[in-house]
Amino acid sequence: MLLHFMIVDDQEDVLEALTPGFVGDLAKRLAADPQFQAANAAAGDVFPKTGRLNAKISAVNYPSRKAAAFTARSPVHFHLHLVCEKGGSFRHALRLIKEQLFAVVVSDLRFSDDATGARAGRYFIDDVQRRNLETFGVLYSAYQKPEGFPPDRFVRKGAATNLAGEELAAKMIEGATFFLNQPNVRRLCQETKRRGLIYQSDAFGSVLRRIYDHAVLHFGQEIADPTPRRRPRPTLLLNGETGTGKTELAHLLHALSERRTAPFQGANCNQLTNETFLRSALFGHVKGAFSGATTDRPGLVQAAGKGVLLLDDLHAIDADCSVILHSFLDDGEYSHLGEDEVRRQAHTAVIATVETPRWAEIVTERKLPESFINRVEQLVVRIPPLRERPEDIIVQAAAYCRDFSAQLGAEMELSPKAAEWLVEFGFPSGNSRKLRDFIKGAVTENAKATDLLDVEELSEYSAALGLIPAEPTARLRSDAPRSAEPPTPTGHAVAKVSADADATQWSARIVRLATRALEEELGLAEPDAASLCRTLFRDHFAALWKDFEAVVHAPGNGKTMDVKLFDELLRYYVVHAYGSPAKAARELGMKDNALREFIYSREQRRSPGSN
Repeated sequence: MLLHFMIVDDQEDVLEALTPGFVGDLAKRLAADPQFQAANAAAGDVFPKTGRLNAKISAVNYPSRKAAAFTARSPVHFHLHLVCEKGGSFRHALRLIKEQLFAVVVSDLRFSDDATGARAGRYFIDDVQRRNLETFGVLYSAYQKPEGFPPDRFVRKGAATNLAGEELAAKMIEGATFFLNQPNVRRLCQETKRRGLIYQSDAFGSVLRRIYDHAVLHFGQEIADPTPRRRPRPTLLLNGETGTGKTELAHLLHALSERRTAPFQGANCNQLTNETFLRSALFGHVKGAFSGATTDRPGLVQAAGKGVLLLDDLHAIDADCSVILHSFLDDGEYSHLGEDEVRRQAHTAVIATVETPRWAEIVTERKLPESFINRVEQLVVRIPPLRERPEDIIVQAAAYCRDFSAQLGAEMELSPKAAEWLVEFGFPSGNSRKLRDFIKGAVTENAKATDLLDVEELSEYSAALGLIPAEPTARLRSDAPRSAEPPTPTGHAVAKVSADADATQWSARIVRLATRALEEELGLAEPDAASLCRTLFRDHFAALWKDFEAVVHAPGNGKTMDVKLFDELLRYYVVHAYGSPAKAARELGMKDNALREFIYSREQRRSPGSN
């Protein structure tokens, strides 16, 4: 769990003056404050009890030399966002509040001299507190407190008691204590710790923000209503790769919602292989409904009551079963198998999980009815894979190393170089689950030999599992045909190191990875995939790289395009060539609305005056 703080001002020098002295003082005083520590203890001791808390600083909408030079120690305990807003639009601040759960938001009062701008900070803070009841809002101004604004939420800039920010720091500590004492926030801290959801990244923090919001907004208890009418089931789709924690997040949402006092029931859709199995498992059956139905069975929907039903691996169901589910989600009615004349009203909320690659294939190829896909995608939380969250790899690996070694009666630590090695490896499949199992195995293998898990130990263990070649140079010479070695792209700067052992190791590793990708994505046998890989690397990609380099250096002003900009321009070109986002999305393998959202976001970001 991370604490998020925000300070908003229109003066860059005011924000710049807060780093690093104010931040360091806040970190020390948070750890030493007895009221904050009491709230921390009630939340499950998610922050250190002594010493200081580690901070991370982000400068938003202005260049900050100090923020760029600030080094965050791992693990980070709080993230301070310094936001520069001009004219009182608060566009950047509101975007951040949408993405993260903020403990404290501080704003200057005046953002321009007109009547609205002179009070813009107050309107902003009032709006933040109205929409985010757990957030502590503070006005920080050189002017007098606005009439009617709570005095305990106001700090005077430049006051004799606040020359070094002491009063502001004290108010932010008060706000952090207030935040942790909110019942929903306290429960969030307790549950994330209990379920082992370890993170540092803003990307996963954004996932937790959405889970928190959905639990409060969409998964509350239903108001009793005797009127016969359709009651669509609240439904949330968790979309992530295998091992990203979808099931734990479903349990977390249940624990945070008002439905936590009712049951949590789960069904694995891989086992719901036909309509009979699905209706029997979810809706129940009566005696004699089918061969082997010797007793009445209530079904998971009835067993969940007013709680939550988890449909795990929803991508596994077929089109016929999706029709039954769609009807249930739309009107909330069902009947036991064998009693079709009786219509029952469900009270459960529904969470479904899908694996990102398989669901993308279903959506792109329309393997399930579009109406069903649209229904289950009304509320979606995407869980980014671990490879997109390198800071989470580091903190998770360090925690797993400590925990598993303690179980073995040892005290092992992960070296910084080993952490870098893990980030570079990236865990392309399996995500957090694979990382946990990998660290557990490495700790077990080395617990009797060392107290420091370093690159050598991880490399040896990886080779033993077959994740990387044990002797990559020898393997490349003896096992792979010479044509399997990708030629150095013409003009590329790696030519002089191609003979190095490290470059040879990477060549072998990439050829193997590319071959596996062709096997999985195109359904090729291993020899055919290997042959195609050699052909692509030898005959096609070298020429493509020449064309790419020509595009990269096209500006002609000494600047070059990076891959990110190239990708953006390529999407624009496909839309331009096909005349509409709908046609272009099909060619790019994207959803139409995803491509439209991409274009819209870039229009907003690149519009004049947006930066």
